[in-house]
Amino acid sequence: FAAAAARIAAAMRRHPVLVEGPDRLASVLLGDGNVVAKSGAQGVFVFALRKEGIAGVVKLADGGETPWPEAVCGMLEQLGLGEDIVAAVRRSLPPEMVNDAGQVTGRREPCLRLRRADRG
Repeated sequence: FAAAAARIAAAMRRHPVLVEGPDRLASVLLGDGNVVAKSGAQGVFVFALRKEGIAGVVKLADGGETPWPEAVCGMLEQLGLGEDIVAAVRRSLPPEMVNDAGQVTGRREPCLRLRRADRG
């Protein structure tokens, strides 16, 4: 099982745009060799940092995905990890919301606070 999972993750990192398409969060994150990421149904997004052995999951009750980039960036920032990853996400998927006239109409900001869970 582990060998198959490693082969799949390697293929995802080699061809990130084929995983979800251009300008999608998972594709941007997969551009970093340390990250494995994939969206799922009903507002679920998961990512993992391989070297650190850390994974994160975002689940939106309404099934949406628009807040995913800022939620992931907020998690990484609070963990003190992935400055380059956060910068890449914000370049590709900026937090500013822009209307058809090119005017900034709002900004997404993470509001989550991580808590460490006891293991055991």
